[in-house]
Amino acid sequence: MKGNHQFDTLVASILAISLALAFIIFLVALLRILKARGMGYGITKDDVVSHGLTVLLEEMKTLKDQLLLKERLAALGEISAAIIHQIRNPLSVIAGYAKLLIKSFDENDHRARYLEAILTEIQSINQVMEGLIELSKSSHLNKEPLELFSLIKEIVSEMDLKGSQVVLEPFEAKTLGDRMLIKQAIKNLIQNATEMADKVAIRAIKEDSQDLTSIEIRDNGPGIPLEEREKVFLPFYSRKPGGTGVGLTLSQKIIYSHNGSIEVRDAEEGGTSFVIKLPRY
Repeated sequence: MKGNHQFDTLVASILAISLALAFIIFLVALLRILKARGMGYGITKDDVVSHGLTVLLEEMKTLKDQLLLKERLAALGEISAAIIHQIRNPLSVIAGYAKLLIKSFDENDHRARYLEAILTEIQSINQVMEGLIELSKSSHLNKEPLELFSLIKEIVSEMDLKGSQVVLEPFEAKTLGDRMLIKQAIKNLIQNATEMADKVAIRAIKEDSQDLTSIEIRDNGPGIPLEEREKVFLPFYSRKPGGTGVGLTLSQKIIYSHNGSIEVRDAEEGGTSFVIKLPRY
């Protein structure tokens, strides 16, 4: 298994470097043609190479993140099925007995409250196990054209915003994707924002690439320290009390499976900004 991951990493890296170098060569050739026709003055080869290297570094970072996530989820998949099978059955028995015992006590009996606490913790463990299943399974993509602003409006209308205000800035953009999965990925990000802040803004932002649509989900919460940003997409890492640490990892997995990317930044006016990039349709 490890050997396969290393081979995949090597092949993908060689492919990314080759494509970036080909892109640089193409731009240099294009610059020569433009100058031969009296156009393109003011642009130097250094400008072209610098732009090409920037593209290369961005592609390599995205590729690295995708491969790391793939390896982490593969490792999770190998152990999660056995663990879940061993844990789920005993938990079901414990929950069943706890429910029976609760019925034998009066509502005001403190022993009933202890049993209710046990049931609450069992539910939390079950949520973690469901997250494990979602992270480790491979999903078949049923792709269709998606109008992203309409999809986000639909998501927000169906959510319990917990008193937070969500402001949508209209935009026009389509992508080709699995409706249910893209919806789940964006919903996780919005839910994460509303749990950390009382105001959330969602908009399309302009980025360098013309082939990608960039959507920003920005909140006015406390923000994420720089040293913790690399951890937010790790499985089971959570900054929220009682959080399972699965939602952001699952969102990243879904976005990557659609040849997109996701990153966390400082918001301009404080708070946190998550930026999703998806291929245009």
